[in-house]
Amino acid sequence: MSYLLYCIVRGDHRVPHSAGAVIMVRRAGLGAVLTEESRPEREQKVDKLLAYANVIHCYDSEQSVIPMRFGCVFEDLDRVGELLEHRQAAYRELLAELDGRTEMSVCVALDGTARRFQAPQAKASDSNAGCEQLPRDRAGAGIEYLAQRRRYYAMRESVENALDELGRQIVTAADSTFVRSNSEHIERDGRVGVEVHFLVERAGIIRFIDALGELKTEKGPKMSITGPWPAYNFCKLDGNNTALSLTT
Repeated sequence: MSYLLYCIVRGDHRVPHSAGAVIMVRRAGLGAVLTEESRPEREQKVDKLLAYANVIHCYDSEQSVIPMRFGCVFEDLDRVGELLEHRQAAYRELLAELDGRTEMSVCVALDGTARRFQAPQAKASDSNAGCEQLPRDRAGAGIEYLAQRRRYYAMRESVENALDELGRQIVTAADSTFVRSNSEHIERDGRVGVEVHFLVERAGIIRFIDALGELKTEKGPKMSITGPWPAYNFCKLDGNNTALSLTT
């Protein structure tokens, strides 16, 4: 038997009824929310991932928590207590940073870009196995391949610059309504895009959404706003998917 860690909370955080059967390990004024699981259950099936995220959401909806990524597993509860003892200062600081705040995400995708975004592949017949001169037709194919590669990298740079600019426009529009932000390029359903994550005061969610309202109604790529979420994108992780500190 082993234990899957959901999140770190303050020690006085009550167990929400909707969270289901969980285990709370309390130490050093902190609490770790876990569940028992057998090794075969660690497979990342969609329903299991959704259930995992739902437990974290139940706790975070009442009071900000430090969420863990799926896969943070301990062999016994004593090790969990040791973790809380060892990292108590870092966890208290992180909980203080997250207190009263939540994550909101803004996503903009460019239509059809991912399908045009695939690097050309050289055919086996186009490669030169030896040092002898290539026949003219094979040399022509190699030249065309290199030209395609140049076009691909030029397109990729152009699209990435456009995504960076979209991200900057989103951050500028939301100015003064958030505490921190970070962004990433994404690829979903045949489209590439940019997703910007914001750490927002819970009391300021409506103000944040209103600030982006004008940008959302402008002509251009469709923009979606989602949240509130546990602050996954604002917690640095170590190799065991255990949160260490707030991202900068």
